[in-house]
Amino acid sequence: HRDLHSFPTRRSSDLVIAFPNPTRDQVTIRSRLFVTGVQNSIRILNMSGQLIQEIDDMNLRGNELTISLNGLQKGIYLLDIQSGQERSLIRLVKRE
Repeated sequence: HRDLHSFPTRRSSDLVIAFPNPTRDQVTIRSRLFVTGVQNSIRILNMSGQLIQEIDDMNLRGNELTISLNGLQKGIYLLDIQSGQERSLIRLVKRE
């Protein structure tokens, strides 16, 4: 049987980088997953797996996207990045 916390992902380092990390107010995500004409989405989750923010309508600059984190409290979050059938998770640290 599968663990509730296991799901298919590729190694994040192969596909996605998020910088700066740690960050204060915004993060830029560079991903080879991002493809035009395919549904791209980013979900920000807390460490309990609760959805904090979802970004579906993305203004991509090539394979990069910058998102504001101004509404988030300091802490550790997961960026769940999907493009079509591909998925990657990145651990993100938000500072004050």
